[in-house]
Amino acid sequence: MASDSECLGIAIDHRIRRLIEPAEYFPPDEAGNHISILDSRGRSLGRSRAERDVTAKLAGPQSIGGIAVVLQQPRHNHPFDSGVRAVIEDCATLRALEDVFLVVSGRKLRLLPDISVIDLLPYTTKCNWDDMNNEEKASAFKAAQWALGSKQPDVVLCAGKKYLSEEPRKLKDDMWKLESQGVGAVFPERYPYITVKDKDGNRIKIRRVNGFHPSYAMNYLPEHSCLRQLLFLVVAQTCAVYGKASWKEEDWMTALRRDCSTLYENSGGGKASKYIPEYVEDYLKLVQGDIPDAIVKISTNRARSSTQDVSRDLYNQVVSSCLSERLSDASLLIGKISELQPEPRPAWAVKKNADSLQRAAEATHNLGLCAKDWNDYAWRGATRLKAKVIPAIASLRQCVSKGRKQEQEFNLQRARRVFLDLAVGVETTLGHILGEDEARKRRKKEEAKQAELGLLTVNMGRLKLR
Repeated sequence: MASDSECLGIAIDHRIRRLIEPAEYFPPDEAGNHISILDSRGRSLGRSRAERDVTAKLAGPQSIGGIAVVLQQPRHNHPFDSGVRAVIEDCATLRALEDVFLVVSGRKLRLLPDISVIDLLPYTTKCNWDDMNNEEKASAFKAAQWALGSKQPDVVLCAGKKYLSEEPRKLKDDMWKLESQGVGAVFPERYPYITVKDKDGNRIKIRRVNGFHPSYAMNYLPEHSCLRQLLFLVVAQTCAVYGKASWKEEDWMTALRRDCSTLYENSGGGKASKYIPEYVEDYLKLVQGDIPDAIVKISTNRARSSTQDVSRDLYNQVVSSCLSERLSDASLLIGKISELQPEPRPAWAVKKNADSLQRAAEATHNLGLCAKDWNDYAWRGATRLKAKVIPAIASLRQCVSKGRKQEQEFNLQRARRVFLDLAVGVETTLGHILGEDEARKRRKKEEAKQAELGLLTVNMGRLKLR
């Protein structure tokens, strides 16, 4: 179950945890026509009652305002006949949105009763699109525009984009304004609002937050936890804008956006499918390189003399080591390997998978053995972190046991849990260190203020004596 420390299979960044604020939807009395507009579109295309019902439920409450999420288009094989809950459970994108909004809003916003999810192209799958002429394509965008114009959301999370060979604004009308600008991008601050025309030609003013399609994080590049962190961040920004809170872009947010953008660009948009040996190679890079390197860097850190300097040095060292991110990545990779294991394979692939898993098991066991040496390192100023890291890494040895023919049996689920729990522990510790550092700064500021007041009082007393 999602919590404020763990969601989507990763440890939530401690800085994102601090952004979690209750963001409740209080529906106004005025109702919109967005659901009837979408239903009319479905009827005109001859869509089933089941598909229209699911589309209506995802479009959210009948009332105007609130938060809307704009995605791209429906999948061709959603289980509409089984109802909206089955569609959500069968779709990683919708499940992710449901979990993230619930966590980031302080468990106040739920997908179905509170959030409107509307596609750029309602009822239009990729297969449908290929058979449509330009007039039909334009009418698909128009249906979404009219629905959003009638809904009049307070803020839109722009998470979909349809790439066209034609001039996009010609077919998309105003909907191009509500498309994602890409992974990690942001909308210009000088344009906090855009306008879209509703069905009657009225200009509706809407605030927007740039997002990206959750499928990039959940399906196309599922082994990279940074994309899931970015999903938390853009939803947190959406909730802040909806709650009329000020949003200040910080350096770490900019860095996260940049890293995710680079990852996406370098991957060519992601690879939809990998096999066990490929995931194992990525896993080996983590457990044989990135994770031990990060731990050694932290445990051999030369601390400064003052408590404040030690705390700040440690915090910066742990953050820059990316230890938590690497641990979450390892957990995600094991999860993907575990998902692929039961799939039927030809004999040669079975052997190749088994050989890869043997390598993963050996590397995991060897990482666990490192805990004994790391326990003797200085860990200056990092005793709390040491208390989490050493037992967790040592426990990895119990995830590997001898099986038949002296082959090692790798308990994937247990190892996944070890990495994830340790990532959560690291983020929790970082949150505590950051909180303590801020408390020290507040105390120093207050002490300086009191000293200044004291000096002012003394000086005024001297003036009176004269």
